[in-house]
Amino acid sequence: MPIGSFTLKSIAMKTPAASLLTAVTLFCAFAHAQEYSFRSFVAADGLNNLSVQKIYQDRTGFIWASTENGLFRYDGTRFQAFGPEEAIPPVAGVAFGEAPDGTMLVGAAIGLYQFAGNRFQQIPAPFKSVSWTQGIQSDNHGHSYIAADSGLFVMESNPAKKAYAFHRIYPAAQASAEIVYSVFIDGDTIWFGCDLKLCALQSGQVTVFDEKSGLPGVPLATVLKDRDGNLWVRARNAGILERPAGSTKFNWPDTPVPGKALTGTPALDRSGRVLLGTPDGLLIQNEKGWQLIDRHDGMRGGVFAAFEDRQHSLWMGTGGRGLTTWRGYHEWESYSSASGLPSDNVYEMLPQADGSVWVGTEAGLVRGEPHPFSIAWRMLPKTSGTAVHSLQMTPAGDLWIGTASRGIGLVHVRTGDVEWFGEKQGLTGKLALTIRFDRQHQLWAATEAGLFVARPPYLQFSRVPELPASWFWTVVEGADGTIWAGGADGLFAFTAGHWQHWDHSSGLTNQSVVSLGPDPDGSVWVGYHHGGGIDRVHLVKPGAPSHGVVSGGAAIEKGVQRPGSEGLIYFLDYDRSGHLWAGTERGVDKWDGSHWSHYDTTDGLVWDDCDLGGFASSPDGALWFGTSGGLSRFTPHIEKSSSSPPEVVFTNLRMGSANIRLPTHPRTAASHFAIALRAVVLPGQKPARLNSILRGSPPAATTSRFKSATTSVSGVPREPSLNSPSSPPGIVARGSSGS
Repeated sequence: MPIGSFTLKSIAMKTPAASLLTAVTLFCAFAHAQEYSFRSFVAADGLNNLSVQKIYQDRTGFIWASTENGLFRYDGTRFQAFGPEEAIPPVAGVAFGEAPDGTMLVGAAIGLYQFAGNRFQQIPAPFKSVSWTQGIQSDNHGHSYIAADSGLFVMESNPAKKAYAFHRIYPAAQASAEIVYSVFIDGDTIWFGCDLKLCALQSGQVTVFDEKSGLPGVPLATVLKDRDGNLWVRARNAGILERPAGSTKFNWPDTPVPGKALTGTPALDRSGRVLLGTPDGLLIQNEKGWQLIDRHDGMRGGVFAAFEDRQHSLWMGTGGRGLTTWRGYHEWESYSSASGLPSDNVYEMLPQADGSVWVGTEAGLVRGEPHPFSIAWRMLPKTSGTAVHSLQMTPAGDLWIGTASRGIGLVHVRTGDVEWFGEKQGLTGKLALTIRFDRQHQLWAATEAGLFVARPPYLQFSRVPELPASWFWTVVEGADGTIWAGGADGLFAFTAGHWQHWDHSSGLTNQSVVSLGPDPDGSVWVGYHHGGGIDRVHLVKPGAPSHGVVSGGAAIEKGVQRPGSEGLIYFLDYDRSGHLWAGTERGVDKWDGSHWSHYDTTDGLVWDDCDLGGFASSPDGALWFGTSGGLSRFTPHIEKSSSSPPEVVFTNLRMGSANIRLPTHPRTAASHFAIALRAVVLPGQKPARLNSILRGSPPAATTSRFKSATTSVSGVPREPSLNSPSSPPGIVARGSSGS
């Protein structure tokens, strides 16, 4: 949002928590809910059948969908159908899984197929069909288990014959064939649907469960055990049953939607939560109970299948509405005027240790109280109608607020009263954009009339006379005790008893300083109003080594922002893990000490246009972002870092006007060619760089950089085709990490 006199936005600071239980009745309550980010894929995205029954992610990272009329793969831009041209017959419903060598297997009534080199090939096997509901499971130790029309088989590599070997483990070799409907690996136990019963194979012994155990006496299409040891089964046309850990009986689960009415295939997300499809959405089980996601949350359609990918998007296959992805699943949750906030314009926030949060909005001061799966928002009535930009908490639990029209107020939380400070108290500025305590307990205020300070007991403010009586956006204290202030006339620092000044003429990238982020090393990150991105300023002593532009006792590193974030920088602040966050007009950027990463609405952020000071770090590690479109809470997943380069996959080759099926060794007289490639990069990782060597006459070489994975749902970046003016007979490509 453009910065104007009444649309400014301020900065967050960690402050002590206070007990506020007695103040609840002093607030006006609003409806409470939370919002999530969904995206639907339909025919326009290449998904030509909208009834999605199975979802899978292969080792490379591609998302696959099995529908009532075909098999599809998502490459980060759109879905591609796979059929006879890729050597697999038309099929309605397939099981996905891994072969002993890690390649993808597909099983259905058509038999068993392996995917390699962008094509399928049928695997000779001692059975005709594979159960499409849960027919392939790997133990990750070189064994794949196949639920087939003639029994349960184990599939192993046979290096001597460069093929696979199959052994039937149920029924016994001498027994008659028997249909197996499902298979699930649980450590050293193999669960499977045997005829109309449930079987468990352990140490060569089979235990059978039937109607006496509470089963309905129909084929069991899915078997699953959750992280708490509860066993779940989906009975064909009979719903879902649960056998609680320690029990011997299956029962209908105690869910908001009756077990008999549950239509989807039970699944687990990557944290072990149970996912159950319903006729109108999805049930998720966690420590708070069952959460129902349906049309009230923006999810439309009955869910048949649910799957969390390695990039932590949750994919939901529906019965007629295509494939829906929940971006930022269990990472991002958002709030706006549609879910209870009194305004979409959110400025500074103060999260508390008890899970509550204070929020300054365009409509006034709001307190959020945590509820299961939501937050209830309550307005402080005596701030209603006053835009609150900045917040600071006193040791007693009261709140200082900086406002857009009434100067500064002291909110007595227990009574709800507000004590206002204005001209009579020496504060001539009406627009207090940022207020901050320093380590000497002085309260600083950046206003449109200059920089002000109040000392205990805070009865009077005084303007800092050494600085101009002009517009100041922000004030912070550095790690070494330096007071930094930024405004329309540049950057100011109070150190060693006097003020220093820098502006565009003395080396800053721009003139008007909007945001400041104190670095733990004593430097400060500087964000600008009228573009220019971010600089980093270090105070230096005479004769000391420095890097960057040296001016007036400071070394200035210019243009250190993420490439593409050269516009307005609304906030700069560190989280509790030592990462710097920058709020921009197009999302938020994170600096981890070596490289930048980016998050926006495609990842789950409520809105891309941030607000001044719209950042806070909770005691529990969650991050809050204020935007002109609402408030987001971000709880990042902990990812294991990897030094391995991403795998680069050739998805399409065009020579002249001809599309070439891969893999192949094409030769053509065409004067040009185009190759489509994809590589999967996890959110927060360095972007992938493709180094390709084009072998021809003359030889050519080129380097292409993939976009960040955070711009796509599944982590597969959208990368334009690599084009060459010549037609080489061979191409070699390798992936590497880039900075």
